[in-house]
Formats: sequence, C-alpha cells, structure tokens
Amino acid sequence: MRDTIELILCGIGFAGIGIFASLYDFFRQQKPRQFGKTQIISLGFVIGGINIIIFPFMDDINMMLPLFLTTISIPVLLWGVYDLNLARKCTYQVNAVCLYCTARKGETRPVFTYTYEGEYYKATSQQILSSNILVADKSYRIYINPDKPQCNIVFPKLLKHNKDFVILGAILMVAGIVSFFVIKYNLFELLQG
Repeated sequence: MRDTIELILCGIGFAGIGIFASLYDFFRQQKPRQFGKTQIISLGFVIGGINIIIFPFMDDINMMLPLFLTTISIPVLLWGVYDLNLARKCTYQVNAVCLYCTARKGETRPVFTYTYEGEYYKATSQQILSSNILVADKSYRIYINPDKPQCNIVFPKLLKHNKDFVILGAILMVAGIVSFFVIKYNLFELLQG
C-alpha cells in the first residue's frame, strides 16, 4: 500500500511540475501569448505523471508498454506539427535587424526589429537556435506570418526537417496500439500455433 501511495505522489509531483512550468512560461510571456514548445514539453511531464499514477492500478503489468508508447507519442507529434505549422505560416520575407539574442538553457532566440506594411515590430523569433549564430546589429532576411507579423522565423528549412518528429510520433503511436492488441489478445500464442 505504501508503494502505491508513493507512486501516486510521485506521479502527481511529475504532472505538477509540467503544469507549473507550462503556466509559468505562458504567463511570463509578453502579449500576444503563444502556445509553444515549453508547453509541449510540459505536456510530456503531465503525461508521464499520469502514467505513473495509473501504473499501480493496472491489472496486467505488460500493458504499461502500450500505455507508455502511445502517450509519449503525443508530445513528440505535437512538437513536429508545431514546427511544420510555423514553417507553413511564416512565408513572407522581410529585412530585419537582429538587436540581440536571448540565451536561456542552451537555447538562443534572436530578437528582431522590422517593418511590415508600414508598422514597426520588435519581436522574438519563434525559432529556437542551438547556438548564437546571428550577430547583433546585422541585417537578415527573416520570414514572418502575414496574419500575425510579430511571429517570425529565421531558417524555415530547419523547421521543415522536423517532419521527422511527426514520423517518429506516428511510429510510436502505431507501435503502442499494435502492442496493446498483441498483449491484450495474446497474439503471440496464436502466431505460434
């Protein structure tokens, strides 16, 4: 009984960290607030916490694999879809000046100033770069979303390569569903004859 309570508390803590991180980042953002990768990563923590909470109540321990594969596929899929959607929407090229780059936790986000349809914008790029490859006070061609001009990216081709996340997420989800049916209906024994 004590192990069950410890697992449930661990799961609640894990899910709580995800919820807190997501809300903290969301409300710390300047308006307009956007759903981003921090929320997707936080969703992974919440899903992991839910898995830990469910674990003690499962009748068949073998069902943990399908549950894990299916639920871990959700944030992976969302990450890929988020990037592909960003690359699909940010299509209009403008000249922009990189003011500076914000660095946090090994990630770099450049801050640009640019004009679009006569209006001045100062916005942080939605694209996370792995290193400080942009130079401050230098002009760059960036891509913006014409519907939301404050949304911009620097290298759309890098985001389009994230279709691998969508493929990986789909593979994990299919593997989870297939393993569920294999375990639930004992298909290994049927195949062996």
